[in-house]
Amino acid sequence: MTIQSLTVTLSGLDSQGLASDGQYNLHASNVELAKALYHPDTRALVTVASVFKGYIDTDTHIETKEGDTIVSALNLTCGSRALELDRATNRKRNDTDQKRYQTGDKGFEWVKRVNTKPIPWGMEREQPGFR
Repeated sequence: MTIQSLTVTLSGLDSQGLASDGQYNLHASNVELAKALYHPDTRALVTVASVFKGYIDTDTHIETKEGDTIVSALNLTCGSRALELDRATNRKRNDTDQKRYQTGDKGFEWVKRVNTKPIPWGMEREQPGFR
């Protein structure tokens, strides 16, 4: 499985406009790239197809000087939501950690007890139930 990613470069931007963009946090903003299909004769919009859905992972502002002119660009590295599957997490799989996120959740209360119980796969049990 490969994680889909996309790099977008917006060039020819006004330096002042790019500077004002710096006051916004673009990280984790939603991105959708779509392809519009038009009828060749009538030029009417036929359909719009989504090509990529994800979020901005990194944004880099670039300024270069060409003669007396400063050329600004914005590089956006975008990743699909599958990128999150590849990242490490600080979450633990225990009851205390789960209660931080869902206070009424009781799903992990049984982990300590069930984790140590033998499961008799394919053999006869001496008595019904767990030992």
